[in-house]
Amino acid sequence: MASRQPRISIVIAVLNNADVLGRCLDSIAAQAYGDHETIVIDGGSSDATLDLVRSRASSIAHWESGADTGVYHAWNKALPHARGEWICFLGADDRFHDADVLARMAPHLAGALPGVRLVYGRLNIVDAGGKLLETLHRPWPEIRAAFIAGLTMLPHPGALHHRSLFEEHGRYDESFRIAGDYDLLLRELAARNALCLDELVTVDMQIGGISGKPENMLLGLEEIRRARRKNGLRAASPRLLLKTLMARAGLVVYRLAGPRALHWLADLFRLLTLRKRKWTV
Repeated sequence: MASRQPRISIVIAVLNNADVLGRCLDSIAAQAYGDHETIVIDGGSSDATLDLVRSRASSIAHWESGADTGVYHAWNKALPHARGEWICFLGADDRFHDADVLARMAPHLAGALPGVRLVYGRLNIVDAGGKLLETLHRPWPEIRAAFIAGLTMLPHPGALHHRSLFEEHGRYDESFRIAGDYDLLLRELAARNALCLDELVTVDMQIGGISGKPENMLLGLEEIRRARRKNGLRAASPRLLLKTLMARAGLVVYRLAGPRALHWLADLFRLLTLRKRKWTV
């Protein structure tokens, strides 16, 4: 592995998240790896988000505020300002797991090229109080087929994208609300590999983002099918259709009986598929 330290650009899209953005920015400022920059794209917040950003402006390479159409529009607005060789994306309610994340990832980056342009690690799913709910452990050789099939996603928050990935494939398709990252990475990973740093937890992601909301589960699966069609693949396998059917059932349960009933149903499915409960522990 090469010893040269590449610059890493960290992009945060935010809208009315003053309560959690400071924690995210603190986790970046704490990184032992020095050659990184922070870019904040605000969607026109009406809470104290902009006050917080202004108070941290000396440690932010670029920030701007203005209406956008969603997270992919915000990320696209950030890309022209990113000076890093590698780019990662965090939600305002995400944070790096510890101060050594980037320092431990950096030595692998130069050695990954040219065959690999996406590097990721483990992802902790936590609740609002920081309690660990689940660790996503998804080595690329084990999930490649399922990813291509749209059945499982990569741990995208904190994943490092080489800038040439965007130069080849373009920016995010802003017509997607949830699966725009899958759409872009499907083009990259249909013919290339990703590198999983399997021993490294990179990000603590707080549950409750747009893709995790019950009302968006079905939309996410429909967008996955659209992304597959867009990229010349069959829209859905039988397993993806089954997953969509289960999402429809879950949405009905949620609307009729509320989130508690949905959590029990979700954990029952997890137990039936030999996984630990996440919602009702």
